[in-house]
Amino acid sequence: MSNEIQLSLCIPTNGILEWVKPVLDSIYSEEKPIAKFEVIVTDNGNNEKFYEFMKKYSKAHDNLIYRKTNAVQFNNQIEAFKLASGKLIKFINHRKVLLPGSLNYLLEFVEKYQSSKPFVYFLEDDNAGVYENFDSFVSGLSYFSSYSGGIAMWRDDFMKIDLNKPFNVLFPHTDMLFSARKKKQYIIDGHSITKDLPTDETKKGKYNLFFAFAVEYPSIILELYRNGDITYKTLKKVKEDNYGFLCMLYLNYIILKKPCSYDLQNYKDNLRIYYGNRLMPIEVFKTVVKKSMNLIKRKVRKHGK
Repeated sequence: MSNEIQLSLCIPTNGILEWVKPVLDSIYSEEKPIAKFEVIVTDNGNNEKFYEFMKKYSKAHDNLIYRKTNAVQFNNQIEAFKLASGKLIKFINHRKVLLPGSLNYLLEFVEKYQSSKPFVYFLEDDNAGVYENFDSFVSGLSYFSSYSGGIAMWRDDFMKIDLNKPFNVLFPHTDMLFSARKKKQYIIDGHSITKDLPTDETKKGKYNLFFAFAVEYPSIILELYRNGDITYKTLKKVKEDNYGFLCMLYLNYIILKKPCSYDLQNYKDNLRIYYGNRLMPIEVFKTVVKKSMNLIKRKVRKHGK
């Protein structure tokens, strides 16, 4: 086995100890990693208790890199990727623990694909597939491309990105996800490798939620269409699928008024830009019922296999 680092696991965080500690523990509980890996934690928070914990934890693990950063919001992800030296760089959400066997699953993925280097997104969902072009990949991934959790990049591909250019503030991962538009193969991997931690919604991000997902994200997809990288059919599909996701956000935070840390200002104006007046309570109800029924059907099919 080569002494090269095969895999870099990047955990950007704002320093919430009750999340990051179990994530790290889940990584280092893998009994027999089959190859060399490293863990990178970039911290743009100001939690002194977390800082002291990370200093102690990193001393106990030679392959753990901990860095304080001044990165704004989600650009902390980019700072973590910059520090990586593994062949494959994988983003790990600081609210998701690795399932047993997941570390070796990722290491085996590197071993299998390190020569061909297909683009990969770890969706952890039934919508897995292999695609021969960028347009079909974007269509297959749909609105899940707004989620940074599944992002991974071969370091060779990451180093081709102009790191001096500014990344999108709200969705910097899309600058990586949509950077390789001429790959011979794209993989959406459906294997379950993580599990959500119990999360207090009031400790999540403070960004404007509906501007992010109803304005900025559709604008990113529209730009792909303008540049000729995706078809109108794909643009329309992703936009429509994203509408269903927005309905869930609208239900949770506008109708049910669930506590959260997000900025919900100007949600009506933000929703109208791409979706007009579609997100009215009755439309939201119809969409939520439809999505719930589809989810039930998928679970029935999955357990029936």
